[in-house]
Amino acid sequence: MENLRSHVESDLCDKCSVLKFDDKQLGRRQARRDVANDVLRFDFEDRRHRGKSFELDYVHTDLLPDLLRLKASADAGCAFCAALRDATLQRRPARSGPIRYRLRYKWERWSDRLDHPQLNMLVADWAVGDESFEGVGKVSHDRSLVFWVDCEEDDCNRWLGTPSPPRERPLCDQNSAWMREMLEACTTHGCAPHSSTFLPTRVLDLGTDDSHDTIKLIQLSHTHLTDSMKYTALSYCWGPREDAVHQLKTTSSSLAQHLERVDFEAMTPVIQDAVTATRALGIHYLWIDALCIIQGDADDWARESKRMGLVYVNAYATICPLLSSSCLQSFLHRPKPVRIKFQSRRRPEIHGMLNLRHQPRPRNEDVSLSTGPRQMDEKLSAWNTRAWTLQEEQLAARMIYFGSSHIYFSCPLQKAVECYPDEPYNGRKLHLPYWERPNFPNMLHQLAKSQDPDALYDQWNRLAEQHAQRQATDERDKLPALSGLAQMMAEKTQDTYLAGLWKADLLRGLLWWTSPSKLRIMGLGQLPKFPPNAYICPSWSWARHGETCPANNSVRIVPGTCYAGPFQTVRVR
Repeated sequence: MENLRSHVESDLCDKCSVLKFDDKQLGRRQARRDVANDVLRFDFEDRRHRGKSFELDYVHTDLLPDLLRLKASADAGCAFCAALRDATLQRRPARSGPIRYRLRYKWERWSDRLDHPQLNMLVADWAVGDESFEGVGKVSHDRSLVFWVDCEEDDCNRWLGTPSPPRERPLCDQNSAWMREMLEACTTHGCAPHSSTFLPTRVLDLGTDDSHDTIKLIQLSHTHLTDSMKYTALSYCWGPREDAVHQLKTTSSSLAQHLERVDFEAMTPVIQDAVTATRALGIHYLWIDALCIIQGDADDWARESKRMGLVYVNAYATICPLLSSSCLQSFLHRPKPVRIKFQSRRRPEIHGMLNLRHQPRPRNEDVSLSTGPRQMDEKLSAWNTRAWTLQEEQLAARMIYFGSSHIYFSCPLQKAVECYPDEPYNGRKLHLPYWERPNFPNMLHQLAKSQDPDALYDQWNRLAEQHAQRQATDERDKLPALSGLAQMMAEKTQDTYLAGLWKADLLRGLLWWTSPSKLRIMGLGQLPKFPPNAYICPSWSWARHGETCPANNSVRIVPGTCYAGPFQTVRVR
């Protein structure tokens, strides 16, 4: 059963045995008696200090690119040496030569509502060649590895303040039931998709059982299904071109075949997982762009891209595999953690098993150590850099994010996470104001009630700035990837949409500027390369020029008179 976890300690080499830290050796820190139970507290604790690092007596030297010393120790059975080597190689260090590692545990106060910092991560810093180790303010994008720390809910968990562990299988019975419960609860407080007669043109019919032989594509009409049908939508990354070529697609030549049957085994791992997750939610229909839009058909694409916003607005739930950078990456696999035995020296009766789980980093991006697993998953994900996914997240009523170690549920009124006691996701429902959830329809509704004529355009400019920093495989998709948001904005304001700008806010909208690309500074991107003779949009739109900064919301257009010369007067109204 899922709740019967393995309590077998991982094998460690002598060097890595320092991971079994001594809580008596924590400098000037001391234990104090809490009202309810014993809690390890530090003498620096006050509201000005949010966390502290404790460096271990650990130094390891090796050679890039092969890390043969770590490999030899891993082959001899050390689980942490194996995890450290794998985590380093996943980062693909650019340099070769000597590399040194140090380890430090990190205590962090996640929220002002927490009384004391909690042990939540192990940080492995590295230095190549003659580099020095950096400070502790941030995890450097190319110099640190993060291992999340968690522990079963027992005396050890309370003493160290560690988060509770996730379940070993993402779609175990408990998680599946929890997700269904969250979705059903949404219908009682208004987060369910708005009642509508909208149906996607096509969806995958997954059948009523778990058989892979019954999956097929169906073209919807009112004679097929009722208007109240439930379907999930997938928000994901196809990945680089060399991965995307393996994506199973519906084309003009395969449409008839897919209407009879879609071969599960021919699907890429991310689509297979989406099918499995949708069935776990008790839903029989799934929308995926690769299979529900006829690829290579310009007419079908033109028609369906205009409807894509409505697809996500009306989806019963949107599935987001945060850490899948490619259609070839599964999101339902959780690696086993490194298990470290803990025995308190201050309270000998307190003992337990700590789990160390590596935080994947698909992108090299600076991340604050005060960032939680959910935020770090999103900040480091390739999904968070793609042009289309901004609209998909903003329009989806309910999002189910599959992270590196947890499943996260988010709707406009609540957020929750499986088995996680930390803030702001604490395993309980957190009721939040509408504006705290990135959901465009609800934000428009709230801002419209404010009667501030600039508020709606301010929000649009914020979204446009985010969108301008994102990447599209085909730059001609930049504005279509905003079309659903633009349509909703036009309905709310009754304004005229002008290629990323608005007629009523045109003067301010034209005050965009190009910005140095952080991705290019880091060597991860280039200026957009447009196809020959491709028409993107007018040259006066921010969307035509790659990474730009749309109008600053601090700018306000006020009536005035400008004297341009002795015989010319320009009036702005």
